[in-house]
Amino acid sequence: GFEQQALARRLETLTTAAYLNCVNGKGLIESAEVGAQQAELALRIALGRYQSGVGTDLDVVTAQVALQSAKSAQVQ
Repeated sequence: GFEQQALARRLETLTTAAYLNCVNGKGLIESAEVGAQQAELALRIALGRYQSGVGTDLDVVTAQVALQSAKSAQVQ
């Protein structure tokens, strides 16, 4: 009857919401991975510039902080 139909619609809504949350979560994970890769590259560049004498130690520290932040985003 009516209660079964309402329950079926509610279940369908919850299932759809759960699926969309999974899709969104997957996108967030992929985005965090890309962010960490970019931060690692930025750190390598900052280190190379520092070792060549054209970058500062602040550039390296800033890149290290950004990498730690990106890694933390991966964990969350």
